[in-house]
Amino acid sequence: MEKYLLLLWSLFCTSLATKAQDKEIHEVLKGTIGGKNAITMFLYYKPHPCDGHLMLEGIYKYDKTPGDDSWILLNIESGELGRHLMVEKDFTGVLFLQRKGNGFEGSWIDPDGKHVLPVELKQKTLSEKEMKRYIDIYDETNHRYNDC
Repeated sequence: MEKYLLLLWSLFCTSLATKAQDKEIHEVLKGTIGGKNAITMFLYYKPHPCDGHLMLEGIYKYDKTPGDDSWILLNIESGELGRHLMVEKDFTGVLFLQRKGNGFEGSWIDPDGKHVLPVELKQKTLSEKEMKRYIDIYDETNHRYNDC
């Protein structure tokens, strides 16, 4: 009987873990590059279609640059310990970020590698309506960069 209960518990826990990975997660962060250039970043975690692990996609923009077409698409590779390599589309810069509490810390490097600037980002709490706006901006930015 004990083995049966243990098996049921194991299946239940596996089911919960699978359900957690089925969910898409969106995150908006605000912070700075170089301590003075204010930026906003939108990250989109979604399940990989083959193995279900969470993939990370995203965009960011300099807050002083107006318009929804000024967002920069990021190609993101994630590693261990919450570390992420984010390459700007058209290789205009690279972000090396690591999760720190409710945000990220790291560096931005220009394409020539001559300028390395610190990056600090903190997660923002948004209403459902505000988050929907960022999801739409992400979809439009992704379409702008990847439309055939």
